[in-house]
Amino acid sequence: MTINKAIDHFVFKFQNVWKPTTKDIEALETILDWTEKEKEAVITNNLLFAKCYVRLLMFENSTYKDIMFSSKQLNKLLIETPIETFYNEFTKKLNDIEFEYFLKHKGLSVDHPALLTEEQKKLERK
Repeated sequence: MTINKAIDHFVFKFQNVWKPTTKDIEALETILDWTEKEKEAVITNNLLFAKCYVRLLMFENSTYKDIMFSSKQLNKLLIETPIETFYNEFTKKLNDIEFEYFLKHKGLSVDHPALLTEEQKKLERK
C-alpha cells in the first residue's frame, strides 16, 4: 500500500466508519503536512538536478558541437562515475585554487614559463 492510499483509507474511515478523536485528526493532519513537504522537496531537488544537468550539457555541447553525442557522453559520465570521484575532483580543484591564492599572496608567479612575456621572464630572473 502506498502512503497516499493509506491516507485515503484513513480519511474514508474517519468520514464514514470511525468517529475520529481530536488526536486522530491531529495525527492525520501531521501526516498530510509531512507528505506535502516531502513532495515539495522532491520537486525542488528535481528542479535543481535539471538545472545542473542543463548547465553541464551546455558545456559538453560547446566541446563536442553535437547535442546528441554530448547528451550521451554526459549521461555516461553521470551513470558510470561514483559520487566519490566527483567529490575528490572537487576537493582537489578547491585545494589547487587555494594553493594558487597562497602563492600569489607570497609574490610567487603561478603562470607557466612558456606563457610569460620576455619582460616577465627578465623580472623573474632577478
